[in-house]
Amino acid sequence: MEKNIFNSFLAIPIYFNAFICALSYKTGWIFLVNSQNQYTRGDLFLLPTIISIFYFVLLVISVIKNNVEYENDDKEVLIPIVLMPLLGTVVQILFRDVLLIWGTTAISLLLYYIFLRELQFKYDVQTGIKNRSAFEKEMEKYLKGDKNATIIVIDINNLKSTNDKCGHKVGDETIYYAAKIILESFMGIGKAFRIGGDEFCVICKEISSELVDSALSNLNLILIKTNQERSNKIQLAYGYAFYTSNESESIYATFAQADKAMYTHKAKLKGYYGRRADD
Repeated sequence: MEKNIFNSFLAIPIYFNAFICALSYKTGWIFLVNSQNQYTRGDLFLLPTIISIFYFVLLVISVIKNNVEYENDDKEVLIPIVLMPLLGTVVQILFRDVLLIWGTTAISLLLYYIFLRELQFKYDVQTGIKNRSAFEKEMEKYLKGDKNATIIVIDINNLKSTNDKCGHKVGDETIYYAAKIILESFMGIGKAFRIGGDEFCVICKEISSELVDSALSNLNLILIKTNQERSNKIQLAYGYAFYTSNESESIYATFAQADKAMYTHKAKLKGYYGRRADD
């Protein structure tokens, strides 16, 4: 709710700019075209530039804030987008007759909007983490080269039962919070993906088993804290395996090992909670 209000607030300048520019046809506030078809600037000509710079600053803040989540190919696109207005500003300072600030800022914002639209295809709409398509592309990186990795497969226990008893809305909420817990637990350590309805995978590059165990321990702590505030408890089963480029059969074989380990953990959890239910 608060996020939607904040986003609506951020949209005010662009609507205001569109309104003023539309009125300029009659008032000449931003521009004026006279009967001789001559174009002149209005008293508020700098307003669109200022608003564009405002959104450009938000763009830079967003890029810095989400830097960890961007892939190298994403960064190759973002760097020119960010540098374009800065370069335009420098050129205009050096050559006053060359007007580039407004144009480069507007183009930069347009390209960033296109970039965000393309980025959406990499993310799962329901959870906000990367989707199956992004997962497959990440796995392909390990089919060639000498990179090592750790694969962690995580599954939500009893989701079907939750859907049957509490409805799909509660089930969807369970998936959302599970993704949030996984993302928080492995932040800065690995990349989290939703690869199925109730199945997730985290791919970590070049990390030790101690660090994996620490992340999973953190996951359990966050899970306990989250469940204290929920009537419908979330239970996560997980397993992991290490991929070594020189020794392992393939990254997909490592995934299968992690998946098998996850099902072993799932069986233990069901047995444990089953015994507790019988007590």
